[in-house]
Amino acid sequence: GGQFTFGEVPVGPFTLPSTDPVSGFPVSAQATVVADQTQVVPLQYIGKGALSVTVTRAGGDPLSGMTVQVSAAGLNTQTRASGADGVAGPFTDLPLGTALTVTASHPGLPTVLARSTTVTLSAASATTTLALPAFGSVSGVVRRPNGQSAGANVDVNLTNTGQSVPGAVVETTGSFFYSTRTNANGEFTFGPVPLNRLFRIRAYHPLTVIQFTRPYLDTADLAVTTDGQALTADTRYPALARLAITVQN
Repeated sequence: GGQFTFGEVPVGPFTLPSTDPVSGFPVSAQATVVADQTQVVPLQYIGKGALSVTVTRAGGDPLSGMTVQVSAAGLNTQTRASGADGVAGPFTDLPLGTALTVTASHPGLPTVLARSTTVTLSAASATTTLALPAFGSVSGVVRRPNGQSAGANVDVNLTNTGQSVPGAVVETTGSFFYSTRTNANGEFTFGPVPLNRLFRIRAYHPLTVIQFTRPYLDTADLAVTTDGQALTADTRYPALARLAITVQN
């Protein structure tokens, strides 16, 4: 079974292509036809397999909702999200014996919080695990200068300073920035925030514009320092003074 014959083939080198009817993967073989001889050319289909990917925190706890992609040259990229158990997949119809690039990233900060590895399938099914760089979140309350909650719709942002915690291990590169408005209680939340990367939180005065800009107040440098940390960082917008000038003749 599986044999075929071509007659009246010109003498010389040739390429014999074929496509696996099950997987759709192409294969080919090269041979040279010699006059008055029969050339036997074996074709071996690649075969296909499946891959499941587990995404975890740096400490090993599973992460749900992470984006996982599997790609290879000449192969359509497959994308899945990790479930509650951290598992994405299975990714199916993957060619055996081919180097596959597997990438997991956080959808909230995919260019900073990402990990990649290379997997070559040798069996019908396989698994691999990717641990994302450590990250946490930041939340707080914006207050008025008198200490009361600022209420809703105060603009507040989080900006990476480009520096890191002195002496700390830093796994990530690239900048990050978040912007939001407070809820009715003056609360805000930002995340994910990479570990040991310094940032500042800026709260804008909600009403006043001076020379086309709004006054603001920055916090001191802050950082998330443990994986999964939910850092609380309350802040306030600046107090303003009113200056009255009387001109006398």
